[in-house]
Amino acid sequence: MLKGIVIPIEWDENGCVTAVALSTHTEDSYVIERFGKGRDLFEYLQSEVAVNGVVRRVSGAKHLRVTDFRLTKAWD
Repeated sequence: MLKGIVIPIEWDENGCVTAVALSTHTEDSYVIERFGKGRDLFEYLQSEVAVNGVVRRVSGAKHLRVTDFRLTKAWD
């Protein structure tokens, strides 16, 4: 399980968010894959969440395929 804040990392030409990441309190960042529950995290920008999933490296970046998540309190 990882805990962090959902942050935008990419935008389209109209300013709409097209990609998000999970930023942890240790300043690690995980790109959220847009599959399954990962798509749901777009609704929770700037929210603190606890996330379960599978981490893998893609071109040196950490990617996270979310299987489940819940909203949390400040770094509980």
